[in-house]
Amino acid sequence: TLDYIVTTFTTRYTTSALAGNTNTDFSIKKAALYNYVVTLNAESKLYGVSTIGADGELVELIGDKYSSIEFIETSQDFVVTTEDNKKGLITNDGITRIRPEYDELKIIDDEYNLFLIKTGTNYGVINKSGRYIVYPEYEQIGIDKTLYPRDDIKNQYLLYDNCIPVCKNRKWGIIDRTGKMIAEVQYDSIGCTTTTQRDQSVNNILL
Repeated sequence: TLDYIVTTFTTRYTTSALAGNTNTDFSIKKAALYNYVVTLNAESKLYGVSTIGADGELVELIGDKYSSIEFIETSQDFVVTTEDNKKGLITNDGITRIRPEYDELKIIDDEYNLFLIKTGTNYGVINKSGRYIVYPEYEQIGIDKTLYPRDDIKNQYLLYDNCIPVCKNRKWGIIDRTGKMIAEVQYDSIGCTTTTQRDQSVNNILL
């Protein structure tokens, strides 16, 4: 179980961020299920990641130089935050895919590996390879699901597995998951209608 693994890690690996820390982010605990040890440097108070070698010893994957680290269980990658509070993505093989230069970075779709980013006051969307799908020039991305309680909206950022709602200067438009503009940013509002699994398309979005 997770509790058993966490207890084992805190006992055996003294540099683990789990050791002596009852307020550890839950994602760090989940990383232990996949043999990743999020480490904490006692002097610098910075985090890194190690894997467990065949001999049971730690092998450094990510150096101890980040103020926080979040584990993404679906891809087993890591969102890292620098000391100046910039976020990026490092994969489970230690490769930086998204440079830590964003004020916010969070995964919004696991299947297509899409991330919401924020630079200053503007939002955009980037994929795991670091390619912009939506340039960070919008004041809002995604809809407020609470406005459509009767519709089964699974992902407020990616409607019908393809449509990304964007808002700029209080006008709305739609960009698809490849970065193509479907509907120009010129509409006062945006919404969606309940549909069947077979009929999921931009035609179900109300502009």
